[in-house]
Amino acid sequence: MFGYTPKLPLFKSAKEGYYGLIQDPIEVIRQNFKNLILTVPGEKIMDPDFGVGLYGLLFEQDDAELESKISSRISEQVSVYMPSISIVSVEFVGTGDASVFDFNPNKLRVKIEYEIIPLSETDVLEI
Repeated sequence: MFGYTPKLPLFKSAKEGYYGLIQDPIEVIRQNFKNLILTVPGEKIMDPDFGVGLYGLLFEQDDAELESKISSRISEQVSVYMPSISIVSVEFVGTGDASVFDFNPNKLRVKIEYEIIPLSETDVLEI
């Protein structure tokens, strides 16, 4: 069966071969982008600069400086490792807003809207 890359987390698929595969190019880009955002710098072998490192910011003070730091780190990493996408917006959902449905002052959700330039498609990643 045709596919671009193994779907993560890996799982055995009798239909597609040994691993289940992603057959949609937009889903491949979404998976790669999510990996870029969640990878801690130094975690990827042979490329210590790869990754935004959101986990390293878990215990930082939640303020505008943290949001600016995350936004700029995302933009830097995308320009180096995924130049085929363009960041449209980075929103921080639920920070300091008790009107949000599942408001939790100890939780930070990041909503990233990005454009896949070669496909002229827009997608959203929420973490």
